[in-house]
Amino acid sequence: MTAIDLLVDFEVKPVDLQTTILKVFLVNKSTDGMQLKPALRYAPQPYQIVGLEDLPFLAINQVKELCNMSNEELTEYLKSVDFVSEAQEFRIASLDGLVSFPIGCFYRSCKGGANKVKIYDRKT
Repeated sequence: MTAIDLLVDFEVKPVDLQTTILKVFLVNKSTDGMQLKPALRYAPQPYQIVGLEDLPFLAINQVKELCNMSNEELTEYLKSVDFVSEAQEFRIASLDGLVSFPIGCFYRSCKGGANKVKIYDRKT
């Protein structure tokens, strides 16, 4: 279902342009951002690790490669990658307030999320 479908279904009144082939709706576009704590998390649905910007997920073979690294190599790797640190949502809303619809969500990143990730010594 698209935003236009919602506007029509909720009977938002279009602007009257004296034409029957074109409907114009007045809408407001807004954005909202939320800070996210840089972290790596397991996502059970796709069976992947999420939280990085450049690689949206780490597949199982990439996780196995990371497990074979020493603590120092892993720390250097985590310092070199960008962690997702902000979610930015874009919405449109009808001016009469009947419809509010998200049209996109984008993620921004920050360097140095490694200081947020605790690395446990795997030798003990």
